[in-house]
Amino acid sequence: MHFELAPPTGVGPLRIGMSRQDANSALESLREPTTASPSDRAGQHIFRPSGLMISIGCARDLLEAVELGRPCEPADAVVFRGIDVFALRPATS
Repeated sequence: MHFELAPPTGVGPLRIGMSRQDANSALESLREPTTASPSDRAGQHIFRPSGLMISIGCARDLLEAVELGRPCEPADAVVFRGIDVFALRPATS
């Protein structure tokens, strides 16, 4: 899966300024239901099967931050302006 960074708006379905409830739902939508990680924490972070960690930070019931940790496998890519930011090469579709 490709995750397009769109600063300062957000990434994928996670949009800075959305409600905590909507952010929790958006984060949950990014989880791979058949291979949920025991490290997942609802409303905080998930780990995709590739090892990509997606973390959210909320304050005052609004999404203020999204953090992405480098995947171990190439199944997920975090892309900004056509560049895979963790591989530092042009992204492939």
